[in-house]
Amino acid sequence: MTKYKVLAAPTMPDAAAGPPATPQAVTAKGEREAVSRMEGLLGETLKVTLTDGRFVVGTFQCLDKKKNFILYNCEETRRVSDENGVEGDAKRSLGLVMVPGKHLVSVELEEKKTPDDGDGASAGGGGGGGGGGGGDGGGKG
Repeated sequence: MTKYKVLAAPTMPDAAAGPPATPQAVTAKGEREAVSRMEGLLGETLKVTLTDGRFVVGTFQCLDKKKNFILYNCEETRRVSDENGVEGDAKRSLGLVMVPGKHLVSVELEEKKTPDDGDGASAGGGGGGGGGGGGDGGGKG
């Protein structure tokens, strides 16, 4: 089973470091940190949970100011019930997806497999190399 790590917002500097010069300086520094963090996620596998309970797993390609995510090689999963009331997951391949920011509940980063994880040592190394080629600056303008 794939493990995911919930992404958290960057923390602000300690009060012991002294107050920033202006509120604009705090905003600019926070924006730079956020942009840098998101750039580091380009090409990574993300799990995005939507307001209606579905989730989409795909490779992160870009993000705009409205928090609209674009993912590729996506698979959608949703909970369904059959006529007997038995619940299960229905999956479908979607390809390229734009997830509107207003429908985001959470965004999680797929944890990298390490050689200590057992069988998946070669699969973990191969997945990272394939994602790097697809993100050639598509989200930068």
